[in-house]
Amino acid sequence: MEPSTIELVKDVLTDAIKILGPAIITAFVAYRSFKEQFAIEKLRLHDKDRIEAHKRLFLFARKMSNETFPLADNKLSAFKCLMKKEYFGKIDIDSVYYPDAVIEILDKLESQYICMTRGELIPEMDEKELELFIENELFNYAKKLRKAAKSF
Repeated sequence: MEPSTIELVKDVLTDAIKILGPAIITAFVAYRSFKEQFAIEKLRLHDKDRIEAHKRLFLFARKMSNETFPLADNKLSAFKCLMKKEYFGKIDIDSVYYPDAVIEILDKLESQYICMTRGELIPEMDEKELELFIENELFNYAKKLRKAAKSF
């Protein structure tokens, strides 16, 4: 190859690097910036959903403690109504946002509700167990849920 051709190729490559180098760097920076912005938006949406889930848990716990306090009437029907209207389809779906202690309490409430309402799946609870749950445990679970919901 002739020296003039080598010099021409060298000049063309130098010019190409001068033109493409900044363009490649700009594209890379734009890509990284977009990727970071996407991650921030994803995190923001997750936090918003988590906050809404905790609000729903707090309202559920507050209603339960207000309806099942020790001197309340019809605790059983209030519990069944709250579970049917507030828990299923709302709180149980949000459980992915709750800590293990809250999920454990919610699982206990759900299993008690199923024992009370689905006799064909599980033998019905005896009266002693039912009364113990309604009179003693239910309000305590509600207090624990309310305390946990406040601490988020």
